[in-house]
Amino acid sequence: MKKLEKHKLPRIDLACSDDNFRLVMNYILVTKDEIVASNSHILVIHKTNNIFDEQFIDEMPDRFLIHKNNWKLFCKGHHYIIFLDGLIIIRYDGYDQTIKPIFEEIEFMTLKYPDYKKILKSKSETGLSNFGLSVKNLTLLSKSMGCDRLKFEFTQGEYSHLNVSNGEIKGIIMPIMID
Repeated sequence: MKKLEKHKLPRIDLACSDDNFRLVMNYILVTKDEIVASNSHILVIHKTNNIFDEQFIDEMPDRFLIHKNNWKLFCKGHHYIIFLDGLIIIRYDGYDQTIKPIFEEIEFMTLKYPDYKKILKSKSETGLSNFGLSVKNLTLLSKSMGCDRLKFEFTQGEYSHLNVSNGEIKGIIMPIMID
């Protein structure tokens, strides 16, 4: 019998919050195009087709939320992940783990994921003189992106921030006040 290769997904859950007031920030948004996580200080965006295979993407709904603790199950080392009858099934050595995601209709009733695309900017504006960064947030962003090399682009305007990227993986880190 052929031994199946094990896979681990990037620790996107590290970009999520432990927020009791904005519960949606404890979740990861998965769409057919992007996987998004944020704690409102950092934001990470992965391309869905770089994380899941074509069959999974075809079978999943257009968008759903998955709790950060459930995402951690993807990072343990599994043989495969499938989407079947509204459930995510993860196959490990000798057993399956089932996860029930939150679908769009439920999301809009109880948990509204922020419009992260409003923050993204395609061009950098000039005039930036000072920019405070949290090393802790930068470390979390790097780990959740699964990258040890990052490209930075400073933006300024209504949503001043630092765009961070590595190929198709995108991130944002918000500035902090430094005395």
